[in-house]
Amino acid sequence: MIRRREPSSGAPASGGASSGGAPGWLQATARTIRNSPRLLAATDRTFGAVQGNRTLVDIATRVFAWDGAVPVVFLHAGRPLRGMAEVERLPIIVIDAVLLDAARVAHVLREVSILQERTRGFRPVFLLSVPEFAAVRAYGYPVELVVPAADWDFERPWPEYVAERLAMMLARYRAWTIVGVQDDGTLEPGGRRLLEVLETYRPWEARTI
Repeated sequence: MIRRREPSSGAPASGGASSGGAPGWLQATARTIRNSPRLLAATDRTFGAVQGNRTLVDIATRVFAWDGAVPVVFLHAGRPLRGMAEVERLPIIVIDAVLLDAARVAHVLREVSILQERTRGFRPVFLLSVPEFAAVRAYGYPVELVVPAADWDFERPWPEYVAERLAMMLARYRAWTIVGVQDDGTLEPGGRRLLEVLETYRPWEARTI
């Protein structure tokens, strides 16, 4: 007979794991959320959108994970490049779309997918502040989430929090760079030009003399 191990009543050390396996930062975050009506509402929306999907639950957990180790993961290329060989060699680009609402997220998704299909030169990963997971999944792209500025209820500045999440993504995915998105839902001109150049600038491909 297998007995379930009951967690002890002792409090976990700060930043460490509890006897039940929950890391200290996650418990501290839960306490902060419970004491903040705005963050509680934002978190309910986020976890309601990802319930039952292990990948998205992992994403939602990292919403508040600004500390700790950053494991490197393999990034899928998305549906526009389905069937393409050696997609793992394509550079990874972080798309910073945290200032967009749901409608404009749909716009930038279309723009990136058209550009990716034409250039066949990059793999995008999106950073959003709205849980538009279904829209992103339709393109097969990976996505990360941050707390919206309007719901931010911590002492630290929201831009600092977003900057650290972007830095985490650069490390986690070994991304080349970050491309921003304008208020109208279009890629910033400089970033778009960079992605367009990847149609012909392909240093990862073998060359013959």
